[in-house]
Amino acid sequence: MMRQRGAVHREPKVLEVGLDELLQAGYERAERDPDPDNDEDDADQGVVDEWRADEGVSFGVAFFGWLVAGGIVVLLLASVAAAGTLIGWERLAGWEWVYVTAWIVVVVSLGIGAFSGGYAGGRMVPAHGGRQGLDVWLLSWCATALIVGLGYIADREYDLVARIDWTSLPIAETDRTAAALVGLAAILLVTLVSAVVGGAAGSRCSARLSRLNQQHQAMP
Repeated sequence: MMRQRGAVHREPKVLEVGLDELLQAGYERAERDPDPDNDEDDADQGVVDEWRADEGVSFGVAFFGWLVAGGIVVLLLASVAAAGTLIGWERLAGWEWVYVTAWIVVVVSLGIGAFSGGYAGGRMVPAHGGRQGLDVWLLSWCATALIVGLGYIADREYDLVARIDWTSLPIAETDRTAAALVGLAAILLVTLVSAVVGGAAGSRCSARLSRLNQQHQAMP
């Protein structure tokens, strides 16, 4: 390719826009501050379009975080179910600690999913990582309550629960309500802590990458 002598080659500028910023309703026009140490500002001064991230609660970020959390939980539980099928459920049924292990697997899977969803929200909105993790947690349980409500309506109409051959649990009938409440409280606590910690971790990771990017740009 022929190149004119004395021509100045300029690297194309890339505008990095986060996913949460793309989900906002619009953008603001702002004057760019000229950099006295950069000769390119003399030719590129003017009005530029800057996307502004919303400082409040972002439903879009919470929704995508919920999708990430749900996908991770489904993959983990499907992997455990596949492993149980390979081993043989009839062998596992005779194991003394099978029910406790199953409960621990469910809680750990939900915790990992909540952490992943919070981490995704923290990466998209670094300024409010922990808050976005909390938003993901709230939206996840609101969606769960909605699904449970729809399931209850369907069960009243078609009596679906009675058709399932439930496995008998080694828990007395009088203690099952207390056990269910303790298990639900443990799941809520684990998922809440995991989502908030995941959001904070995503925020720190985004800040670290931003500092590395600035250092790279500052290098001659």
